[in-house]
Amino acid sequence: MLFRSGRIWRLVHDGFQPGPQPKMDTEKPADLVAHLAHPNGWWRDTAQRTLVIRADKSVTPALQSLARSHANPLARMHALWTLEGLGALDAALAREKLKDTHPQVRLAALRASETLYKAGDKSFEADFAALAKSSDGDLAWQALLTSRALNVPNAKQAFTSAVLSTNAPAVVASLGKSLLAPPTSWPREFSGRSEEHTSELQSPCNLVCRLLLEKK
Repeated sequence: MLFRSGRIWRLVHDGFQPGPQPKMDTEKPADLVAHLAHPNGWWRDTAQRTLVIRADKSVTPALQSLARSHANPLARMHALWTLEGLGALDAALAREKLKDTHPQVRLAALRASETLYKAGDKSFEADFAALAKSSDGDLAWQALLTSRALNVPNAKQAFTSAVLSTNAPAVVASLGKSLLAPPTSWPREFSGRSEEHTSELQSPCNLVCRLLLEKK
């Protein structure tokens, strides 16, 4: 079935019924908060952006409730980032979400907590150090990257220790060792032209190494 008309035609199955058109520019803040749990990603992203642009902190309690208790992890993540964008994220909620049941929410809380650290809450150094030893490889790796990006004291030593640990998650050990000792040569089967291409790829790798391991 062809739906509506115009230059771009949309093919849909028989019986398709379009949903309501969004009117977020005129909606109340409470309605926008509810959209953070919408099944359509565009609705969630647009609601989050609109809330942040409006800078209306009256929605803070509703966002905190959404971040703490909504069943949908996507809604919890959007609530966290909206709070961060409004400058209304507090350390207590960030730390609470670092222990969320969903791994992507934990990652979002870790990244959002970077803003609190930059704002002066250096107590997160201990949280970053503890998370770098997490059995969750993605969380541990992000904690190491966060520590280095923020120039947390002893970040270089923590990175090396975590990577070389016998209990290091696979992602940390694999990526970390590659950064600690980036390749300097390539197998013989690479042609001269291929070597040119691969040498170009070394530059980003070396840049990451410097960002992670060298002091500014």
